Parts: sequence; C-alpha cells; structure tokens
Amino acid sequence: MLLGLLILFAWRATLSMPFTGVDIWPILAQAKAALADPSVLFTQRYLEGLWEGARFWRPGLTAYTALQWALFGDQPLGYHAMRLGLLGLAAALAGVLAARHGAAPRLAFAVAALVYALHPLQAETIPVTSRDADTLATALVLGALVALTGREPLRPGRLAAGVLLALLAPTVKEPALLAPILAILALAPWRLRPGRRAALVASGILGAGLAAQLLYRIALLGTIGRYESEEPMPLGETIRELAAGLLDHQRWGLAPWAGALLAAALVAWLFVRRSGSAPAAAPGWPAVRRACLFWIVAAAASFLSAPVFRLRYGEGLLAPLAVFAGAGAGATWIAARTAAAGPGPRRTALRSAPLVLLGLGLLLALLPGTPLVWHYPQWELAGRTAEVVLKAAEDTVARALASGGRADGAAGRFQVAAEAVAPRSARVLIDPFPFQPAEPEQPLSGRTANVAILAPYAVQSWFQLERGWPVGTIEVFGGTPLLGVKPQDLGPEATVRGY
Repeated sequence: MLLGLLILFAWRATLSMPFTGVDIWPILAQAKAALADPSVLFTQRYLEGLWEGARFWRPGLTAYTALQWALFGDQPLGYHAMRLGLLGLAAALAGVLAARHGAAPRLAFAVAALVYALHPLQAETIPVTSRDADTLATALVLGALVALTGREPLRPGRLAAGVLLALLAPTVKEPALLAPILAILALAPWRLRPGRRAALVASGILGAGLAAQLLYRIALLGTIGRYESEEPMPLGETIRELAAGLLDHQRWGLAPWAGALLAAALVAWLFVRRSGSAPAAAPGWPAVRRACLFWIVAAAASFLSAPVFRLRYGEGLLAPLAVFAGAGAGATWIAARTAAAGPGPRRTALRSAPLVLLGLGLLLALLPGTPLVWHYPQWELAGRTAEVVLKAAEDTVARALASGGRADGAAGRFQVAAEAVAPRSARVLIDPFPFQPAEPEQPLSGRTANVAILAPYAVQSWFQLERGWPVGTIEVFGGTPLLGVKPQDLGPEATVRGY
C-alpha cells in the first residue's frame, strides 16, 4: 500500500497529461482495428501500414492496448493510471525477488522497489502513453521469475504460470525474448529434486515456444525485429548513452552521487564477506541471481551491438539491478546487526554501513532528476502541442473538404494548409513541423532528451482514429522541423508549468 501511494505521489503529474509520444496514434489505431478483427494480432506486424519504419511483431502489446481502448476510449487518464499500476506491480515483483536473498525482507523489498520505481530513467517511459511495452514486458519477466522460484516446492500451478508469463513477455517487446531463457535458468535447481521431470518438461515447452516465436517473426517480418532506415551509432557513443541512462539519463547529472552509493555498497559487501556474517540465501535465490546476471549481460550486449540506441532501452536493466541493490542492502543490514557486539574498527564500520547506504540513497532520491522533485514538464508540453496542432489540422482539413479546394489555419506559430484532392482525401502541410520541444533550463539534471511531438504518420493515424478515414486519404507533409518549441508557440490555448 505504501509503495503504491509513493508511486502515485511521485508520478502524479502524469495523470493529468494528454496523450504523449509520437507513436501513440498509430498504436491506438491498430488496437482499435484489432477489436473489430482479432486476426490483426497475428497476421499484421506491429503498426503495419501506419509506420513503415518499424518491423516488429507485438500482439500482446496490441491486445493490451485494445483492452485499454475498449475501457477508456480517447481519455488519457485511464491509460496513465494503468501504467502507474504496472509500475507498482513491476516494482513489487523486484522487491519480492530481492527479499528472497535471506532475512531482513522488508528492507530488501523497499530498496529494490524504490530503486526501480523512482530511478530517473523511468522518465523515458512512465509519462509517455505509447511506452507501455517497457513496463509491461518487465513485469511479465519478473512475474515469471517470481513464479518459478521461492522457498516452497514448485507446485504445478506456479510452474504453469511461470511458463505462460515467460512465453507472453516476448509478444510485448523484443528484449523479452530473454524471458524463456531466464525461466529455464530459474528452473535449473529443480532438476535435482523430486520435480525434476516437470522442470524438464517445462524447459522443453519454453524452448519450443521461444523457437516458434523466432521462426514466426522471421517468416512475418524477415527479421527478429528492428527499425529501418536508422543511422548506426558508434560503439563508444552507445556505451556512454547506456552508462548515462543507468546513472542519470541527462549526461552525468547524478553520476557522482550514484557512484558514491555504488562505492559504499561495494565497501559494505567487502566488510560482510570478511566478517563472515553474510546471511544464508533462501531457496531459489541462486536461480534468481543466475537469471538476473544473465539478464544484465545479455541485455547489455544486445544494446551495444544494436545499430540504434535510445535511453529507454536500458529501462529493463533497472529490474535486475534493483534486485541486487535490495539483496545487498538486506545482507548488509543483517551483517551489521550480527556485528553489533564486539570492539574493533571493522565492526564499527560494519555497523555504520547501512546508515551510509540509506543516507546516500535518500540524498540521491531528493536530487533533481527523480519524479519526487521534477515532473518533466517537457512531456506535458509535447502532448499539449500535439493537441493544438492536430485540432488546427482537423479544422483546416474539414474546411478544405467542404469547399472542395484549399483552406488555411494556424495554431500559434504553426501554419496549416489543406488542399482537397478528392471528396474524402486531402493534402496537408504543417509549417514549421513540431518535432521536438526545447528542454527546460532547470534543473540541470532530470531533463529528457529527444521528446518527439508529431510526425506525418502520427497525423495520418490520428485522422484514421478520429474520423475512421483509411491511412493515406490524408497525405501529410512537414515543413521545416521546429526544434525549439516554447509555450508562446502554442498560442493562448496551452500553458505548461515549468517553462
């Protein structure tokens, strides 16, 4: 309950935001089509016909978005609320896995959950309506690990649930193709126990399911999944982006504090090992540790080898890192309690280690960059700008079609011109085209780079969603990209706190 309230308090600003993310309208358009024809889930690639640059297959995500559309329609509040619910679920699952290290479960749970829920990198996904994939896939992977590990013997129900979650995860986002492999690693200890036959059967199902998904993806897409027409990123720049994303997503703003926290954790662990007072691992923890290590290594390797890197791709790494952070804090706390008696500088340092860790963690949480102190108004500005420009485009297109000729409109600095070329088709020019908002000047950290607002395919999909017109009936051209959107560019119809 407290975890949910803290997440709601930290991310409450997202609840009032409009739809944000340049790809939300094509995602909603495909989800709405899937409600009328469920075969869309299995016979179409993700955003087929709506965004030619994406070659993915995500039927689980499309089905989830279709459910949201059925429940909430075009009201963004419901989508944001469900995303915060997913965030709380993933944070809780990370806490459960961390607590399985041994004793002190409350401290391990709290540290792991808060590291996952409040890390500044979450600002790449949580405020953005179209990025449910990141949090949902992470929750499914964590759910599979929770189901397949634990203190109690593995029951058939938990075994089936873990296998199902592991096979569902790759249908939400491509990095979750790791999930079946993680599940097999988590099942490994059970091969030496009375449930050995069930574990082997489950591993066979996981392996066959992963192979089937890979083969189907290749048959449908010609690839496992990738973006087209993207410029490759140099390896050195990719490494810097990944490190910046995990420590602070805005170029090292929090790196000194994060580095101090990691150094303190390392020193605490060294004292634990030397003192011999480390807690005994609970049954299932070796499987969790093995799976999380594989997760970190394989995911990081895939990021470094990919031609395109975006900070939000590192969001999945927060889960295993949070698990280890929580387990480490719990183990250090136990070691400090067992070392409370007895003189000596080593014992004194060991007793103070948990306070140092907690103090640095609190300081890290209160610095700019976390949602507790900065609400990322650039995302709200992106949504407000999109709303204003789309409304101007709709009015202008309607007048052009009604007159059978040309119509002009405006939204602040944005000029819209539409020309009817047939009774239900038109060309639209938006100049300058709103592509990326200016970053707020403060705080120095906690800013989000590359916040896209609109793209021509987004405008086309929006018309399909709102008017039911097929994509292509409204052909959109973008004028000079506007890279520094200010509130005055929106006119009097939108204002955003923080600019």
